[in-house]
Amino acid sequence: MGKQYQPTDKLAVILCDNYKMIQVLSRFGIALGFGDKTVEEVCQKNNVDTYTFLMTLNFVYTRYVTYVSNEDIESLSLSTLVDYLKQSHSYFLDFSIPTIRKQLLVAMDGAETQVEKMIMKFFDEYAESVNKHMRFENEKVFSFVHELIRGNQSSDFDFENYKEEHEEINESLVELKNLLIKYYPSSASNNILNSVLYDIFRVEEELEDHNKIEDFLFIPAVLRLTKEDNLTKGAN
Repeated sequence: MGKQYQPTDKLAVILCDNYKMIQVLSRFGIALGFGDKTVEEVCQKNNVDTYTFLMTLNFVYTRYVTYVSNEDIESLSLSTLVDYLKQSHSYFLDFSIPTIRKQLLVAMDGAETQVEKMIMKFFDEYAESVNKHMRFENEKVFSFVHELIRGNQSSDFDFENYKEEHEEINESLVELKNLLIKYYPSSASNNILNSVLYDIFRVEEELEDHNKIEDFLFIPAVLRLTKEDNLTKGAN
């Protein structure tokens, strides 16, 4: 199963053990500069549910090998998880994807050739698909969940179709990588393009983490709450 972090572990040690966890940290709204405080101490100071923080951290760290039980889902703070997902969306839409686009233009010196224009067109279409999906989650899905948390389930939501969209987004990024690797005639010393390609691989992995969290933590937690709400209404 891999190493599992505990509430008593020092957060600084965790980040030094795996620097990628810095992104998980920032999406919970926790800033650096916490000294030798433990996970529990940092979470309490930042009003973050410790169980949800650790569950997410371990899930990403072990690359989804961590077994998620029904008890785990019941113990998650859904409102904390929604805040985390919103912060993730902001990172992708407002920083990561726009930054890669700028770097890609620089690497291709303004994208003047037909191949370069095709690559940029493909990237923009991909970015738009991610934007559309995440804006929909922000405006519709999370609003539905917030109402559900308040006990105001007004309509059903088809989470199965919603889950399938993640696979389509991942496939588009794979095609973009193949375009750059197989068909773009760059020079051997094009360090900028190589760096952009590396960033594309990185954002693909981060998006996969994000989607897995939604598929295996967020959606089951929402469905559990939906069932509880239906049982309550049935009893009345």
